[in-house]
Amino acid sequence: MKKTLLSLSIISILLGSISTASFASDDEKSKEPRGFYSAFGIGSTIGGNYKISDKYEPLIPGQKADAKAGGATYSLAIGYQPFFIDFGRFEVEYLRVQSGVKSEHSTTAVNQGVMLNIYMQMPTWELSPYLGFGIGMLETDITDKDMGLSLSSNQSTGYQGILGLEFEFPFLGRLGLEGRYLHYKANNIGVQSNVFTVMAKIRF
Repeated sequence: MKKTLLSLSIISILLGSISTASFASDDEKSKEPRGFYSAFGIGSTIGGNYKISDKYEPLIPGQKADAKAGGATYSLAIGYQPFFIDFGRFEVEYLRVQSGVKSEHSTTAVNQGVMLNIYMQMPTWELSPYLGFGIGMLETDITDKDMGLSLSSNQSTGYQGILGLEFEFPFLGRLGLEGRYLHYKANNIGVQSNVFTVMAKIRF
């Protein structure tokens, strides 16, 4: 996973520098970038819940607990805006979502992996609303510091829904604020994550 993140970082920096000029579109009606772009986001969890099988119940007593608000969320993405489409774009994203788990113990859950996202966006407004859907491969790590227990899953399919707004800043890129819902189920350890996050995101 560290090699994947490093590779995405290097590629996104290169593509970001190459594609900066593409923000100046010939079409006066649309200020959407064209071609490849890079994006970075940072945010926080605001809620959700975790479920776990009875086999690993000591990590989450009662087999179900709410997610604490305030956990760090990070996103690093490489995207492509087709030259012939004003309202659609695609991204490959590394996503990491961390949150505390409300339980009797000091428990932390981390979901991370690579997602493929598809967006639909209104291209004619300076303040542009957009919708997104993502699917990818994620893994979960749950740690209980009080009991000294930890549990890691294999990679399994995860899904996310995205709702956001973007505003164009001249010479900088597009700054967005978005809300996300992430659903992930690790079948090999019986852990299910349903997490809501908010994120500030810039793409350039």
